[in-house]
Order: sequence, then C-alpha cells, then structure tokens
Amino acid sequence: RPHHDASSQMDISFISLLFLSIIAILSLIYFRSNRKERNRLERINLEDWKGKNVLFVSAHPDDIEATCGGTVSKLTSQGTQVHFLIATEGEKGCSNRLFMKMNNEEIAETRKEEEIKAAAVLGVEPENIHYMGFSDSELIGTPSLTLQRVIVKRIRELKPIALFTWYPFPQFDLKPLNMWGDLGYHPDHQYIGQVTLDAKTGAGVGRLFPETGPQWSTPHFYFVSYSKENASHFVDISNLLGTKTESFLAHKTQYSDANFIGKLVELLGKHSAGIVNQSGVTSAETFLGYY
Repeated sequence: RPHHDASSQMDISFISLLFLSIIAILSLIYFRSNRKERNRLERINLEDWKGKNVLFVSAHPDDIEATCGGTVSKLTSQGTQVHFLIATEGEKGCSNRLFMKMNNEEIAETRKEEEIKAAAVLGVEPENIHYMGFSDSELIGTPSLTLQRVIVKRIRELKPIALFTWYPFPQFDLKPLNMWGDLGYHPDHQYIGQVTLDAKTGAGVGRLFPETGPQWSTPHFYFVSYSKENASHFVDISNLLGTKTESFLAHKTQYSDANFIGKLVELLGKHSAGIVNQSGVTSAETFLGYY
C-alpha cells in the first residue's frame, strides 16, 4: 500500500511537470510570435494621401533623394502634391573634383539647378522646392526658434497631411566606412530633424508665431530611420531603384561615380528591406512614425 501511494504520487508529479512544461513551451511560442508581430513594420498607406500635400524637410539638396526618393516618386505618380523644404543650399558640399574650383556662391547656384533636375525625375515641380537660406554645415548654430518660425510658416501655408524629416539622433551603426557616408550622422541632419519636430508641434499652437497664419496640426509625421530598433513603417520601392538612382545622379557636384551610386541605392534598399522582412519586399525605405 505505501509503495502504491508513492507510485501514484510520482505519476501525479510527472503529469504536473509535463503539464507545466507544455504551458511553458506554449507561452514561449506565444511570446515569440507576439514579439515578431509587435516588431512587424506597418506599410504606409500612401493612397490615402491622394490630392493632398506632403512636406519633406531636409538640411541639404540631395538629402530627400537619398532617403525618400522612392516614396516621393510613388506619391507624385498618384497625384499627391509633394513639397521640399531645404534648410541650406549646400554651398560647402562638393565631393566631385570637377567642381572644386567653384566658390561657395557658385556651388550653391549649381546645387539648386541640380535639385530641380533631381526633383523632376521624382515628379516634383520646381515651384514646390523651397529654401530657407541658412548656412550649410552651420545649422546647429542657428537659434531653434529662428528655424522653427520658417518651418511653421510653411506648414501652415501648405497644410500637409504628412511630414517627413531626418531622425534627430545619430545612428552610429551606419558607419561611414561601410558606404553609409553621413547618413548615420551629420550635425545638420540631426538638428533639422529635432527642429522640424518642434515646428510640427508649434504649428498646431495658434498663439505661437501667429503672424505665420492659422494653426495646423499635421496628422502624420515620420523620421527617416535605418535602424531595426526603432523603425515602425515602410514604403516598398522594389520597382523604383532605377528612378531613385537617376534622381541621385542629378547631383553631379556630389556624385560622379554612377556605379558607386547604383550600389549605394541598392545597399540602402536591401538594408531597409531586411528590417521590413516581408515577402516580396526586396527594397524599401523605412521610417519611425511619430503621431
């Protein structure tokens, strides 16, 4: 009898242990599945923005083509009005030795001409390209409120349904030696991202800069993000690599090697597609949504 009781207790203990193990395994499966779902990026539904204005705010000519060229092309092809608001004329940036003898004023004028050509490839009209007129590579020395006022005025004027800009913090995993250039960090990039967020908030406050027009709250706001840790949204540009590359190459003062640019655009697209990790998406542009 005692032997029988001990055997029964062992059976119960074994069944309990088996039950707990099954619960643990199911919990682990659920957790991993749930985490994967939480990490799944959301496709931006660009079709909802037909007939609306969308504003891209950047530091330099060529920034928007590099980071959002595919997204811009998709928007304009469906009839969305895309506007560029560029803080500087890029007068201190010239990596093509064929243009090295130009002074800053000549570089600025050339870069503005290049921007018109690059934007045209993406379907953006010249009158939709706006400059703030601040000094290249010196934005961080410009008072935040001075920049904000300019951006707020443009937001209130255009009343965009969505706004895109640089991520406001360095992304140090994007190292220059790995072909990333200044995409991971440039003081102008991070500063304009921070100030644009401030301006987006300020544009919705009627008593702030009342001289710039009636308040407007932009419903959708996105930071360019190449990080799997914080990217939340994406646009599939798998069929637009050629268009993005062509717009990129219009900036001849910056890029003279077509093969290099083609590889860079492909690298950017594949990197972001890896973050998206969804069937059929071979090239993408990724963003952090904040709204």
